[in-house]
Amino acid sequence: MLSPRTFTLLFASITIIGCTLFFYNSQPTITGVVTPLNFAEIKPQVGGRVFEVWFEEGQTVQEGDLLFTIDPKPYEAMLEQAVAKRTQTLSRLQYAAEKVSRYESLLASGYVTEADFIHYTSELTSCEAMLMENDAEIRLAKLDLENCYIKAPFTGVVGKPLQENSSLATLYQIDPIYIEFVISEKQYAKLGPTPKLELLGGIVTPKVIPMNPSGKVLLRVEYPNQKRLFWPGMHIKANLSVSDVSSSAFESSLLPDSS
Repeated sequence: MLSPRTFTLLFASITIIGCTLFFYNSQPTITGVVTPLNFAEIKPQVGGRVFEVWFEEGQTVQEGDLLFTIDPKPYEAMLEQAVAKRTQTLSRLQYAAEKVSRYESLLASGYVTEADFIHYTSELTSCEAMLMENDAEIRLAKLDLENCYIKAPFTGVVGKPLQENSSLATLYQIDPIYIEFVISEKQYAKLGPTPKLELLGGIVTPKVIPMNPSGKVLLRVEYPNQKRLFWPGMHIKANLSVSDVSSSAFESSLLPDSS
């Protein structure tokens, strides 16, 4: 009987007892990148000069906090103008409604002509339509005025604007954060039905996101970041916790990416 001997290879240990081989899976190291839970470019929805800035770069702001004020005076004037137009239309509508009501009773007696009655009926209909248009103009004017006050869409850290476009700032939600790893389909085949990662001293279960048609797989981990140790763009290493269940049959059915 042969005595057991152990050989250490680069990626696995193989113990030979007689003619039986026992394989112990290695744990390949992969590198992931930190990405924010949410990201937004803060862009103005109305034209005008920035009247006030309510934060400093790097500051944490809460959802709903005021970030910028666009000069609201032109939009306040537009709202007042829209309200005045509605008042004029309402006055015309009331006059036309009174005429229609009075002419309707006089028409049967022959004191007014049918042409006069039709004229005021048409005027009433026109005023009703114009009043609806005025109401829409008021809603748009209120929306423009509201957009003069730019608020944070979520809690996060304010960053510099992106230079290639018209953004005023950027906002990153970094507690918690995502750590994302891109692996090949063959690496994924070794992970078993419930993938595990050895990450930052613990075992975590990532969310698996297919990246068709590349054939790659994205592993996404949501990780707490209360102490602000991780920032978007940082690279973090993890070990793939390879399953003990053989995946050779699955791997053999995979075709190269070039296929």
